[in-house]
Amino acid sequence: MEKNLSISVHITKTCRSVFFHLHNIRKIKKYLSEDSLCTIFHAFITSQLSYCSLMYGLPNVQISKLKHVQNAAVIYLT
Repeated sequence: MEKNLSISVHITKTCRSVFFHLHNIRKIKKYLSEDSLCTIFHAFITSQLSYCSLMYGLPNVQISKLKHVQNAAVIYLT
């Protein structure tokens, strides 16, 4: 039980961090080239999400949180 709770907290903090970065990237998006935007996106967003994807066997609730963040990142930056 304790193991699941600590993972849940970690995923929640990761999602919060990704949304924070997305919000800030969106503010400066119009000043960046497409290549720069892709670089920033991968540096701040993809790296955090791919780290969480290594957590095999998570409950569907946790996986859905990560999927939601990933989908939001695509929508924010298009």
